[in-house]
Amino acid sequence: MDVNTTILVISILVAFSGWAKFLYDIFTRNPKIHGRIFNVIVGGMSNPKNQSEKYSAFAVYLYLTNERKNTVQILEYELEIECDNIKRKMERAYGVQTVKDWRFSSDKHNIDIPNFNEKLIYAYNKPVEYGIPLHGFVLFVSREEKYYLNVQKADLVKYHVTLIDVLGKKHRIVTSQKEFANINLLQDIAGIRLTELQ
Repeated sequence: MDVNTTILVISILVAFSGWAKFLYDIFTRNPKIHGRIFNVIVGGMSNPKNQSEKYSAFAVYLYLTNERKNTVQILEYELEIECDNIKRKMERAYGVQTVKDWRFSSDKHNIDIPNFNEKLIYAYNKPVEYGIPLHGFVLFVSREEKYYLNVQKADLVKYHVTLIDVLGKKHRIVTSQKEFANINLLQDIAGIRLTELQ
């Protein structure tokens, strides 16, 4: 190969690598959230402002990261529960940042969540970043007081969480109940306390 041909080949390779980099930057500039619903603590609760109002509560523990280098801030969270092939949209519980300690009872455990307000995923006020996990609770409720019992008894339950970022883009995460991490691992990561029922 002569010198002119070598220079031409090198010039073409450099040009293609520049275009490849340009195209790569275009396709990867949008954040891509990857995550999972680590676990969901399900139980009944009373309205703190009106103890006679009872709800079904779903404390969803999310574990998120960004597959791309651009960060993204999540503004809103939505939850749909698919139970026995019927989807229901839950209501986001607002104002729970004032709840310091929280207790649930499941069919197997008493669950204490000390400093619950510090364990809310939005309490950190941090974006979802590349390679750095962001995790915490988001609380949802159903006004149907006994709905959580249906969810606990069902064979197949899927949780559909939609994260809405500041630009309005929706990121969806779907996890079935069978894919949840061990509750003991959640205890370590989230700093909750489990006491087995006697």
